[in-house]
Amino acid sequence: MATRTSTIYQIVDNTDLPTLPHVLAKLIDTLNTGDATIPKIAGIIKLDPALSHKSMSMAYQATAHSPQVVENIEQALETIGIDTTSAMISHIATQQAFAKNPGNSQNVLTGLWR
Repeated sequence: MATRTSTIYQIVDNTDLPTLPHVLAKLIDTLNTGDATIPKIAGIIKLDPALSHKSMSMAYQATAHSPQVVENIEQALETIGIDTTSAMISHIATQQAFAKNPGNSQNVLTGLWR
């Protein structure tokens, strides 16, 4: 049986859409303020198609064997919760920070380790 964290990684890693860096930054700031609410987080997530897809995918997977219907981002976040959303955002931010793209910091990091 998969753990919650491994499920988050599977969903996030199986989605090739990049997340907009300024949206990630805004989400991290909002989640770190302590007054993050589902409507506030959902409003930010809606700005990014990749995050919207990932949030909905996680909620669909969580409700796969229940009669619960998830129709929008707010319902998705209510289903997966703020803690899981925060873990997803942290994973995506870390993943993108170390992605192997030309001009990315990965090239610098690789050089530092040699």
